[in-house]
Amino acid sequence: MTENVSLKKYIITFFVTYIALGLIIEVVLILLDKESRSMNLMSVIMSAHIAGGMFVNDNLRLPTASEKRQLILYSFIACIVATIVAVGCMSLVYPDLPAALWEVFTSLRTKVLVITFGLLFVLIPLTLWFGYNLSAKTQYKVLKKQGKV
Repeated sequence: MTENVSLKKYIITFFVTYIALGLIIEVVLILLDKESRSMNLMSVIMSAHIAGGMFVNDNLRLPTASEKRQLILYSFIACIVATIVAVGCMSLVYPDLPAALWEVFTSLRTKVLVITFGLLFVLIPLTLWFGYNLSAKTQYKVLKKQGKV
């Protein structure tokens, strides 16, 4: 029976990677004068892929179901924290941003807000699940081929 390991290192890796990828992608999109909403999900998948691969490399096994649930939950919380931090930092540069966001939220219908946040609360965890599963299984196969497992 495998023992659950501390996931702090992997959550921190996810968080830092998510923020770094978000910044890099935003800078590239600004330089190219493009706009893309789907790149956020790519950052989520890539960050989960990196953290999941790191877990398999360190522990030479796939994460247990409990570990995977915790990775997904804490990574989801990290996404929310990163968004709050990003909005806070942007508010320093654009002082009118909080008022503008509040105006947008209050002008939307409750139904639209509920659907939007509902989709986010389903889509991001599913994306995390996909990213962690893909990376863990891929990395485990590589380690098997190398004879490390």
